[in-house]
Order: sequence, then structure tokens, then C-alpha cells
Amino acid sequence: GPDEIRREGTGMYQYVDGGLRYLPGQWPTDDKMFDPAGAVAIYETAPAGEERGDYPSPAG
Repeated sequence: GPDEIRREGTGMYQYVDGGLRYLPGQWPTDDKMFDPAGAVAIYETAPAGEERGDYPSPAG
């Protein structure tokens, strides 16, 4: 699949369970590690809270 600059490559990482994040002690009991339903390889738009920040250019 495509990499960060849209060049085709071999293999891709996938986010498990739609990319949900869990804190220690909150990991669900049902293991979705190898469940293709809910696995995400490419987000068309960033999930809530993961958007790119709007920072001034360091070049000025």
C-alpha cells in the first residue's frame, strides 16, 4: 500500500479496533488483534483528537 508520501510499498500497518486507544487496566477482554472488522490501514480524515496541529512555520 501507499506510504506517507504516497509511494507504493510492501506491507502496511493496521490500527486495531478502529484505532481506539486504551489506558492501562482498560484493555477489553475480547481480543480483536486479528479481527479484520474494524481494522484500519488508512484514515481519509484524522480521528477526533488526532488532527494535525496548526503551528507557525519555523522558517518564519
